[in-house]
Amino acid sequence: MKNYLNQLLVIAALLIVGCSDPCKDVVCGPGTCDDGLCICPDGYEGNSCETLENAQYYGIYEITMEECDSGFPFGLGLQSISVLPKDGGGAFDVTILVDDEAMEPLDGTLTNGKLDAAGVILGSATTFTGDFTDVNNFAGVISFEGLTSCDITIMK
Repeated sequence: MKNYLNQLLVIAALLIVGCSDPCKDVVCGPGTCDDGLCICPDGYEGNSCETLENAQYYGIYEITMEECDSGFPFGLGLQSISVLPKDGGGAFDVTILVDDEAMEPLDGTLTNGKLDAAGVILGSATTFTGDFTDVNNFAGVISFEGLTSCDITIMK
């Protein structure tokens, strides 16, 4: 009889352990839990989906120009570019600082280290595209419609 009760207790313990929820104490932020692991939605990463995927690229970058010093339209000097998320995530504002004045932000997207931004600066349709070679360096092209297109590198 004692052996029978011990077997029942072992079986009951196995059933209770086998039925526990592996996601019970797992916090996944905006993600969902699947068998104890967080599944992050697009745009998020980390063990708990706590980090915006592109957060590593946020910041202000100093400009190293290859062909823009003398060819930059409007006779202005490029100084820096900031890459910051818009409210709500997903899209980005890319703001170019020229002669200590921030230009209108370009609307941008950032996916897998590739930045694409477009807008109007001083009346000229402007695009800024390229790739982050790492979290601190970017190489791309800034184009001012009908005026000039320049290879440009920026560094955090």
